[in-house]
Amino acid sequence: MFDRKYLLVVVLVAVLFALSIHLSMSMVEGFQLQAESKIVALTLPLIPLMIGGFYLEWCQFKRFDELQRQIHLIALMLASGALVVYCAFGVVLEELGGMQGFPLIGALLVHGLSYFIAVFVLRWYYK
Repeated sequence: MFDRKYLLVVVLVAVLFALSIHLSMSMVEGFQLQAESKIVALTLPLIPLMIGGFYLEWCQFKRFDELQRQIHLIALMLASGALVVYCAFGVVLEELGGMQGFPLIGALLVHGLSYFIAVFVLRWYYK
């Protein structure tokens, strides 16, 4: 389904993304900047990597056949639904339960894990 070149480029983009975040954070900590300036300084180096990642995924999506596209779109829909449920659950916990600071990193984990689980199940279902 995925060729080695694609997987290598994805790993490279992910490593560059993580290094860019780490380097941006270490550089920003040394300067006395306002909160808005820190956000701009942290996100500015990430924009080209995000564009490259979206382009990479778009090229991969265009190479899929019709069944693969359907599997990935259904998986994306299910993962987005799980993300909405997670975020709504977090809002309810913050409002009613008094839990402050619901972890947003969990949203990334919920979306990613539910996407990969859905792809796995759908590939098994359509075999």
